[in-house]
Amino acid sequence: MGKFNIKRMHLNLHEKIFFVAYVIYLVFGILSTTFYYKYYAGILHTLILLTCVLILIINEVVANKYTLKTLFILAICMLLCGIVSLKYSGLNNMLCVIIFIYAARNISFDKIARITIPVSLITLIFVIISAKLGIVTNYVFTRTNGVSREYLGFLYALYPSAIIFNVIALYLYVHKEKFKIFNLGILCVLNYYIYQKTNSRLSFFLSLLMILACIICIYKEKIIFKSILIKFVIVFSYVIASSFSLYMTFSYNSGIEWMRKLNKFLGDRLYIGQLSLIKYGMPLFGNNKIEWSGNGLDMYGNMSTSSYSWVDCLYLQVTQKYGTIFAITLLILITVCMLKLIKEKKYLLAVLLASIAFRSMIDDLSLMLFFNSFWLALGEILINSTSNRKKKIKWKIKKSL
Repeated sequence: MGKFNIKRMHLNLHEKIFFVAYVIYLVFGILSTTFYYKYYAGILHTLILLTCVLILIINEVVANKYTLKTLFILAICMLLCGIVSLKYSGLNNMLCVIIFIYAARNISFDKIARITIPVSLITLIFVIISAKLGIVTNYVFTRTNGVSREYLGFLYALYPSAIIFNVIALYLYVHKEKFKIFNLGILCVLNYYIYQKTNSRLSFFLSLLMILACIICIYKEKIIFKSILIKFVIVFSYVIASSFSLYMTFSYNSGIEWMRKLNKFLGDRLYIGQLSLIKYGMPLFGNNKIEWSGNGLDMYGNMSTSSYSWVDCLYLQVTQKYGTIFAITLLILITVCMLKLIKEKKYLLAVLLASIAFRSMIDDLSLMLFFNSFWLALGEILINSTSNRKKKIKWKIKKSL
């Protein structure tokens, strides 16, 4: 899979401690979506999450100095954690995402990406091989139209495709300057294998579109980003994607032919989303009483007997689970990050984040850190942008004069 240079990567003590917590969280996070989860579910899983968070807190106390800006971002993170905790007790995935974003603010995202790629790939391949060898269950779900989906050792068919999507995106980011078609080809073969086995067609074709968009961005950057319209769409990609998703869900009418066809193409996502809106609304501080039923399995391989009602749109799901205030705050922070990336001409990272924005219209899995490592880029973008470093350097020069 090419050279990731983890052994030659220079890590200071602060970074090493962070990556201990991150790798533990990443591996056990991925495994929590597989049939291996039954071996450490419950108290042991909670202890693993708590250990990761405690490592990060100790690292923060010992290694970091704080400025007004970092304290301001910390206050926002604590606000978001507080909103989540109003409705959800205990240490859940959303809280972990927020904590890791803040803890990663002084860690180069390039280093995070280089470590995430092999760890995610090894864990993914380990689970698939385990399923094929019969070590864990390879559940097969057959639809009413006769099409079968293998879960490949995971508790849902879309989980492996989400992992490989994340790995491909990270590979494109890391190797933007020395792009190797052969290595990308290997990832695409694995992606196609997962698509064939799981029948995750939307995820597969979206990954191909992302690859195409990134290749065009890498080789035609100067031409493409002359367009103000393209810059506008990328900067406000999350606002556009969320607004369009919610509007289409609100206004869905089965009596309109093109809407009915679009809903069918999207696997009834508009219809199901509208039912959820009618039932649960859009609360200010979220709703922990929501009961969605999907095609996923529990850790023992049992599928829900309730009718399918899972909301796949990340924007609707976040709004209903964590509240309108949480969703709007998150959108503002991400949009500020996108604006900074465009200003600093970090176009490829902006395109990758925009790809995730549009994918999230039909897939909620990007909410989880082990399916979307790009969450960890946000802290570095918000706090340690190039423009801020330049201002500090200029200020120091003027002071010395």
